[in-house]
Amino acid sequence: MSVKYQEQSNTPISTTILAPDGQPRAFHRINIEYFALYHNTRTQDLSKAVSQGMKLGFLATTRQRECASQWKSDYNHTFKTLCEQTIFDINQLVSKLPCEELRSLSKSTDAIKEQLIQTPNDYLRHFHIAWLYLLKKDLKQADLHFNIAALQSQKDNPELACFALRHLAEVRYRAQRYPQALLAIKTAKAVAAHYDAELHFEYVRMLALANRTSESLKQLSLLINKSPKYESLASIETDFKRNPSFKRFFVTLSQRHMQNILSELHKQWENDPINLLDLDKELGAPNSLGTIKQKQVNTIKELPELLLSDDNQSSHLIHQQSRQFVMNALNVRNQCFVQDIEQHQYCASRVHKAGQWLIYSSIVAIVALVLSYAISSIAATLGHNLVVNGSVQTIVLVTVGVLIVVGMTLLYFTPTKLKNLLKKKQQLEHLSSKLGLSVG
Repeated sequence: MSVKYQEQSNTPISTTILAPDGQPRAFHRINIEYFALYHNTRTQDLSKAVSQGMKLGFLATTRQRECASQWKSDYNHTFKTLCEQTIFDINQLVSKLPCEELRSLSKSTDAIKEQLIQTPNDYLRHFHIAWLYLLKKDLKQADLHFNIAALQSQKDNPELACFALRHLAEVRYRAQRYPQALLAIKTAKAVAAHYDAELHFEYVRMLALANRTSESLKQLSLLINKSPKYESLASIETDFKRNPSFKRFFVTLSQRHMQNILSELHKQWENDPINLLDLDKELGAPNSLGTIKQKQVNTIKELPELLLSDDNQSSHLIHQQSRQFVMNALNVRNQCFVQDIEQHQYCASRVHKAGQWLIYSSIVAIVALVLSYAISSIAATLGHNLVVNGSVQTIVLVTVGVLIVVGMTLLYFTPTKLKNLLKKKQQLEHLSSKLGLSVG
């Protein structure tokens, strides 16, 4: 592997990790574990390899990418979390293996064979030469030495024995010797000092490949109960996609998740203040609640695998989306109110201006009337006979009074429809405030 990596210096590191010996690229964690073991690869490079490997399954088709893009940050966060968990598990495993000793060994099979003649019980060299043979696609010799390494290390180093048995199963898997691969994984489970979810997952794969479908499905159910993330990982596993029983199993799981999400959505909706609203009245559309529920069902059907498998997260996201739908509808309704109010306020402002002009005219008339009385009084004092017609003054006075009354009425006039619109807008804003929504 090391020699091949040096020769392919222009090959992206993630591609090399995912296809260490020219196999088709796929997400098999054991390949990444090997690379991390031998090359002390940076977490950043391992993360890139894991991410690209998972994308081969989760984002392989146009529909998968479209479904994922609808949720953007939520999907990316879930995807990133799954990658980080996988990297953490790989680093935990590698930390328990004799990394430095293996990295120091020669990359020449001839040199390792010479050394094994002197120390035939050196399980580290058996493990190492097995990998060198696997890189040369000599599956027979790789099988032999992985087997020897596993047998010799069981007592002194059970972690390495388990690792060697997993590689032994992988060699037999590539040779399509599935019953023998299953036997190697069974032995690894027996040797393992503690429960390992990845080992359990490989056991499920080998059971399926060995045509023991019923037991494989049973074990997969147990695995998902113990480690839920493997439901998503199993759904993208190529070896399962070819099996009709597994297809039905995943369809059943999806239907169960849909029912669970709908049930959880119903509970959340019952406890939400929005449920107290007469949505048909508040949103101004008939059967608004039915529309919201239908949108929820359609959304669930379009959820990507990563989100669908988490009932609580999915129900929360869809419930928030439904609240956003109500908020948007209230926003639209509020904007309609604003537009109607602005139109009626424009008409009212013209009426108010007419009232103002009438009041101004009344003031001018009053000033003129006062001046006429003043001039008459001054003229009489000076002995001039300047008589102002009293009837005219009375008519002017009455006219001024009428103008003042009409002007004041017009100045403070507010149309009934405008009052109703302002009242409804205020009620809508108060309602939105109580529901914790922002309507602008």
